[in-house]
Amino acid sequence: MAGCVINATPIAVDFWRPTKVPQARLFFLTHLHSDHMEGLTSSWRLPLYTSPINALLLKNKFKLPDSVVHELEVGQSYLIPLDEGNNNNITVTVIDANHVPGAVMFLFQGYFGNILYCGDMRWDPEMLEDPVLRDVVQQRALDTLYMDNTYSAPYCQFPSREEAKQQIFKIIDMYPDHEIKIGINTLGREKLLEDIGKRYGERILVSQEKYDQLQLLGCFDVFTTDPQQSRIHTFPKKQMQLSLHKRWNEKYQTISIIPSALYAGWKNGPYSSQASNGMHVIPYSDHSSYSELMEMVSQLAPHQIFPIVKYWPKSGWWADPSAPDQNLKTDMTVYRHLLSVPPPDPVVIPEDVIKVMSMKAPRLFQARPQRCALRYGLSPRRNKARGVVFTSPGCHSLPSLSWTPSTTPTSFTTRGSGRLDFHSPKQVDFKESPRSVKYDVRYPSHSVTGNELQYGHVQNHRPMKRSTPVDFIDSHKSVRMISEEYQPISSRNFVSKINNDGNNQQPRDHIASSARSPTVKSTEKFPSNEVEIDLEMENKSQNVLAIRRDALLRETIEFIKVKTEEINSHTTCSTTEELRGMVKDASLILESLSCLDFVL
Repeated sequence: MAGCVINATPIAVDFWRPTKVPQARLFFLTHLHSDHMEGLTSSWRLPLYTSPINALLLKNKFKLPDSVVHELEVGQSYLIPLDEGNNNNITVTVIDANHVPGAVMFLFQGYFGNILYCGDMRWDPEMLEDPVLRDVVQQRALDTLYMDNTYSAPYCQFPSREEAKQQIFKIIDMYPDHEIKIGINTLGREKLLEDIGKRYGERILVSQEKYDQLQLLGCFDVFTTDPQQSRIHTFPKKQMQLSLHKRWNEKYQTISIIPSALYAGWKNGPYSSQASNGMHVIPYSDHSSYSELMEMVSQLAPHQIFPIVKYWPKSGWWADPSAPDQNLKTDMTVYRHLLSVPPPDPVVIPEDVIKVMSMKAPRLFQARPQRCALRYGLSPRRNKARGVVFTSPGCHSLPSLSWTPSTTPTSFTTRGSGRLDFHSPKQVDFKESPRSVKYDVRYPSHSVTGNELQYGHVQNHRPMKRSTPVDFIDSHKSVRMISEEYQPISSRNFVSKINNDGNNQQPRDHIASSARSPTVKSTEKFPSNEVEIDLEMENKSQNVLAIRRDALLRETIEFIKVKTEEINSHTTCSTTEELRGMVKDASLILESLSCLDFVL
């Protein structure tokens, strides 16, 4: 199954088994391939969100009522409530996936940050023409990318669809008197078949079920169900075998074409030696090649990546010892040099959303999407951060691309990138995050407000974000409750708090064992403009912020070293200039990281 429930949210994409993950409440469908529809049947009655073409095919296939299927137009953004009171909303922007008819990607924005779920797709730089996605990418604010990793392995290299189509034309031109068999799936290759029919002025034979589907899609009139009207026939790709090809040739001279990149990179793979017998495998694919995925991650620059497909069984052709290792496709560390830093912050789940996610039965009220306009592309944020902190159990991000540990009591929770305020239920307006921000760090018994950090001259750097006040709970619990408003503390309030709160309790033992709280040496005199506090940190090596900062420094230094070596090894001017730009940006990040000593 190629779907999942997005971490720390009630959002499920291509996942249709709600009893297995009961916190799922909103269900999205990217396209109608069978591996993305496992568990979806005609008895489905929970709200389902998808593109208009998917909705049309879905209603025709399963006869679902209109009240269940909610259509989301491609290129539009929508507000969808997460609870009955509309206290929490998410925005969803729908983007064409360049895959099969109706296939879309979803850009989710909300309390969890900015998440792009690709489904199955073939990368095209024109996808960045979507204004919401473009603005998110320009601000390096894409927190998480759920990537189509069907061909995410170095050996998965194949040409563009146009080049593969020309190869198919060349084969058909060589055999004008032969019957042509083309292997297809239940959905996909419609544009290829249209182009073949128009080029040769012939009708293409399809099954009655496929013909009805093509009529729904409004495809060009080059198809027929009458075998007498065509020499170019379609056939289920999974049933095309060498033995069947030989039986066809016993009756009539036949050429078989399998337009698929499934065996790309497999030396002496299936049918590789059968071209002389009239059976051809052409690497035509609706998925991105490895080089295209590299380009996509480079352009999007997410802060972490999840693979959509997590496991490939070694069965059938893939049980052969000569078959390449498909599980390499789940290794996201190959993209580590393209990710943005720092890694995403832990997600704060609002209390209202937690209540909805903790219900034993899925809610039945209809969460109807409302079209909205997003300016500058950043996500809506609540004014108050109150809820449960969630850290992803597994992600691929910098500085460490291994499994992320659970949140520790000494971690600091920040709010993610940017903030939007609602001006009306249907319209979203953006308030730009200031370049100069204050860090407000709250310990169990003390508060410290840091000086301003100026990042106005750092190019292509993710704006620094305000941390959220946190209140630690008992060590036997796995979450931390956010108990105070998201609001920076002024110097005067801080002084008043220290002077008036004489009964501050010391940190609990289980917190002190992880990291010592800072102590205030003197509160007698403070300058009028700012608070000067001398912090004594015991066991500084255990400080989470210091460890994280040091890890980022190491990664950035190594990145600069690698790119400098690449500059010395390249002679192409364009490549060298691009690498120098990357080194310059990394140097700015390194300089910024070096300025964080006073925070630690």
